[in-house]
Amino acid sequence: MLRARQVAAATGILAYISGFVGSLALGSNQPGAADSVASVQSYIARYSFVIYMHHTFLALDSVLVLCFAVFLCGVLRQAEGESGTFASIALAAAVAVAADLMMLAVHSATFVPAANTVDQRVLATAVLRELTILELFPWAAFFAGVAVVSLTRRALPGWLGWSSVILAVLDLAVAAWSGLTGVNASLDVQSFIPAFLAIYFLPQFWMVAASVVLLRRELTRPAAVSKTSPATSV
Repeated sequence: MLRARQVAAATGILAYISGFVGSLALGSNQPGAADSVASVQSYIARYSFVIYMHHTFLALDSVLVLCFAVFLCGVLRQAEGESGTFASIALAAAVAVAADLMMLAVHSATFVPAANTVDQRVLATAVLRELTILELFPWAAFFAGVAVVSLTRRALPGWLGWSSVILAVLDLAVAAWSGLTGVNASLDVQSFIPAFLAIYFLPQFWMVAASVVLLRRELTRPAAVSKTSPATSV
């Protein structure tokens, strides 16, 4: 029978599945920036159920991301010791990430469908872009905290620690680049691509890998030991 810690360790995998299902539900036949307001309204009216399913899964994704981050930061805190400084930084950053993800889901489900003029659509898209860029900063802090504890205390395998370093630098660089090259920009789809890739693909793959590692630990650890033993690398 699955224990609570095993379920918590698996939430990183479940978050990826939820995000994937949400993206799959929406499909690729979406209106673009050049489409008329009438065509956008027609699309929303026709696919309203699918759109809300998409945003429901995105909201669930944010909850699962936070659940996994809480579990992971508990492992980091145990490995780091009493101070727990970097584990606390990672946890605070994860809360900020989850809050931003939830705001993206709510904004996309409410204000975007209600944007029935060109100006409102421009504004709604600009808000989406800014929320996407802002999310990169707490992601960078999260991965930085994870990297420090992983590499100094061996809370996670070395390859996860070093990949955290890369992701922290990448997220910070993309956030700075995105902000400097068009903060109130625009409907330019190309401006979304670096931030989109940095947020929705790379961290998700890392979380799946970390979730698999932690789940394997929990599945191979006796129940009594899982409550008392410090985290060790695999």
